[in-house]
Amino acid sequence: MFAFVPKASATSGTGQRPRRDRAEGTLRLIALGVAFLMSACTGTHGVARDQRSPQASQGPQSPRIRGWLHTSGRQILDADNRPLRLFSINLSPLSSGQGAPGPEGLALYGCTGWRLPDPLAYQNIEAWGFNSVRLIISWSNLEPTPPSAGVDGQPEHRYNQEYAQAIDQEIKGLTDHGIAVILAMSQAQWSPAFHEIRTPFGIRCQGEGMPAWLYQDHSLAAMPAARFGFFNDQGAIQAGYEAAWRFIAARYASNPMVVGADMVNEPYTHGNFPPQDLHLARLYVRVGAAIREENPNVMLIFQDSNYPNDQPFALRRPPPFSNVVYSFHFYDRDWTPNGLQRTTAYVARAERWNVPLWIGEFDVFDYSSPRPFNPNWIAELRKMLPFLRQNGVSWAIWAYSGGAFLAPGGREPKPGLLAPLQAEF
Repeated sequence: MFAFVPKASATSGTGQRPRRDRAEGTLRLIALGVAFLMSACTGTHGVARDQRSPQASQGPQSPRIRGWLHTSGRQILDADNRPLRLFSINLSPLSSGQGAPGPEGLALYGCTGWRLPDPLAYQNIEAWGFNSVRLIISWSNLEPTPPSAGVDGQPEHRYNQEYAQAIDQEIKGLTDHGIAVILAMSQAQWSPAFHEIRTPFGIRCQGEGMPAWLYQDHSLAAMPAARFGFFNDQGAIQAGYEAAWRFIAARYASNPMVVGADMVNEPYTHGNFPPQDLHLARLYVRVGAAIREENPNVMLIFQDSNYPNDQPFALRRPPPFSNVVYSFHFYDRDWTPNGLQRTTAYVARAERWNVPLWIGEFDVFDYSSPRPFNPNWIAELRKMLPFLRQNGVSWAIWAYSGGAFLAPGGREPKPGLLAPLQAEF
C-alpha cells in the first residue's frame, strides 16, 4: 500500500481565510444596478443558429491560438512569433470527486463526482471571444485507487480510463471550437479525504485534488499536516504526483492546442508553516522536467506562495526551463489600494525574471463568483484592465459554471460582465 500517513505536526491549526472554492450549487444572486448591460451581437461563427445559446452570437474575438505557444522575455508568442495575451476562462466540472462521475446537473459543493460541462459551453466560450480555457482536473479522479507494487518493486499505476476519456472529450469539444487548453492539476481544500469544510459559500461536503487514499486521518485538523507532508515529500508522495503529470503530458503531447501545464495549484501555506517549507523550486524542477520529457513544446506555468503579508514569497527565481509563465490568483474585493498593490508586486517579479505574467483565476471583485460582490465592481474593473493591458498581463476569469460567470439559469453571462472583458480583446 502506497498510502501516505501524515505525521503529527506542530504546524496544524487554522490558517488564513479559505480560498474561493469551486462551489457547484445554485446560489441566489442579489441583483444590483450595473453601469451597462451586455449588448447583443450578430453572427454564428460557424455554429448553427438553432443550436446556439441565446447569448452565443459572435462578439469581439481575442487573438486565436492555432498551435504551440512559446515565450520571449515578458511576451507570449504564437507559432508565427506574434505576441498575444491569454484571455481565458476556467472550466472546473472535472475537478470534483474521487473517480466516479456525478449525476447530470450542477454538483453541490463538490459532493457529487466529476462531470462534463454543458455542451453549449464550447460554442459559448468561442462566441464570447475567449481564446483559451484553464481546464481544471484532479489527481484524485485520475488515480482513485493506490498503485500496486510491480514485479520490480516500482509502483504500477491504474489510471481511471473513464476519467481520462472525459478529459479527451472536453479537450476535443474546446479545440474543435478553436479554444486552446491550459491543463491545471488542481486542488481545493486539498483532498476529498476531508469533509464538512467551512468555506465562504457555506459548508463544503469534501475537498478535491489529492487522492483520499493518501490519508488515514480524515479529520479537518489533519489537513495542514497533509499539505505540509506533500510539499516536504514525506512518504515519497511527490512521485505519484509526478507520475500523474507524466501520464497527462504524454497523452496530449501531439495536440498543439494543449498549450500549457499549470503545474501546482495555489501552493499556499495558509499560515500553517513558513513559505520556505513549500520547497517550490525543488518541486517545479521535478514536475517540470517530467512534463517536458513527455512534451517538450508545452508552456510550463508556475505559481508562487500567496501574496505575503509579513513573510517573503517562497520562490527566489523562476523554474530553470524555457517557455515558463508566472501566474497568480486574484481574489481582492477592490483594485485600489489592495488589488493594485498585489498585482504590482507580481508584475515587478515578472519583470525582474523576464517572464510573462498570467492571472490564472480572477473573479471580478466577487461579481464572477457566488459570493456577495462589490457593488462598485465595474468601476474597479475599469481601473484594473488598463493596468493589465499596459503591463502585458494575461488573465483567466473564474469560472464558467458554479454560480460564477453565468447568471442564475446557467447559460448566459451575468449582466454587464462580458462587454468590458470583450473590450480588451
